[in-house]
Amino acid sequence: MPRDDAGAKMFFERAAKQENHFAEYALGKLHADETSPFFDETKAADWFERAAEHGNGFAKYRLAKCFLNGKGRAVDAGSAARLFVEAAQASDVSVRRFAAPWAKYQLGKLYIRGNGVPKDWAKAEELLRSAAQDGNEFAQRLLQRRAQWHRLGPMDAALGVIGSLCRMFETSVPRIRPRCMYLDRKRRRELEQKQRALGHAENDFEPQM
Repeated sequence: MPRDDAGAKMFFERAAKQENHFAEYALGKLHADETSPFFDETKAADWFERAAEHGNGFAKYRLAKCFLNGKGRAVDAGSAARLFVEAAQASDVSVRRFAAPWAKYQLGKLYIRGNGVPKDWAKAEELLRSAAQDGNEFAQRLLQRRAQWHRLGPMDAALGVIGSLCRMFETSVPRIRPRCMYLDRKRRRELEQKQRALGHAENDFEPQM
């Protein structure tokens, strides 16, 4: 069938009225999709939250990412960590297969940095090994570079500063946005390449989720 976001939204909303958590999660994904005419990060987080409250493990993972990245929710690493734990411990077979390894990987990174949880490299290693055993290649790469874990914190801080500068230029100085965005993206790309070399995934969620 041809893509019809409006039609999909209508039927998902009908199912969501009956508290169908799969439909609530699907609505979250629809609003989180930048190619959709209904793209709205706050609404996406709202639907992920509703689905998570009704027990959807995939929604818990995506809501955790919203808290972690400040998309539709204020940045709250503690809430992100709690939701990653719930996704990692889900009993649903599909969630355990697709979402749990990524939730463990994300938790491992939080424990490496001490972000939202106490810094604990032993706990991080335990989580990353479990994620790697479940097939997460980024967890395996991060384990292989354990000696470089101390570099993750400063690199995150640099990316955060650059992201804040980009948003500031977008909102306050739109006339010089192209030039500034070019310079910021170039520097950001260099830092992201270094992070991927440490095992950091460019896109930290499983595409099938």
